[in-house]
Amino acid sequence: MKENIYKPLLVLVIIGCCLITYKASAQNGSINGKVVDDQGTPVSYATVILEGTQFGANTDDDGLFEINNVPPGTYTLKVSNLGYTDFKQSVSVSSSLQTLTLTLKAAFHSLNEVVVVGYQTQKRSNITGAVSTVNAEELSKLPVGNLDQALQGKASGVRITQSTGQPGEGIAVRIRGVGTINDNNP
Repeated sequence: MKENIYKPLLVLVIIGCCLITYKASAQNGSINGKVVDDQGTPVSYATVILEGTQFGANTDDDGLFEINNVPPGTYTLKVSNLGYTDFKQSVSVSSSLQTLTLTLKAAFHSLNEVVVVGYQTQKRSNITGAVSTVNAEELSKLPVGNLDQALQGKASGVRITQSTGQPGEGIAVRIRGVGTINDNNP
């Protein structure tokens, strides 16, 4: 007899817990939007975070982002990306969807201190490998027809050669020497 009373009571408690959890999650809001630069061009792979929380997202190729399941409240939204000044904006999150358009301003002066390689970004002072910098203004002043000809002799550790000397013929770019293991070409 006692088992018959406890089973329905247990079922009611479980259903009540599920409803409370469902109602609590339904009150959370979402923030989505687009990150653009001052010309209106979408900014790819920018980091968008709500400061002081674990909520955040990265923009896609079209500059779009979406942060879901954010508890209601007022937060500081921070957007950062390489080559742009950080952008902060106060946002209020409610149970509804909030759509934003955020504009980043270019910060060209900071790019001299950052080195972007194929797998990460580091400050120039922290990098352990060799880095060569070629100034674009110097290259534009050279009387050559191709970029490969302009780069010859300008970057240390990079050897650019043309196999036959015929106009329009292919080139070979060798980084860090001719006798590297496996393959000389990058």
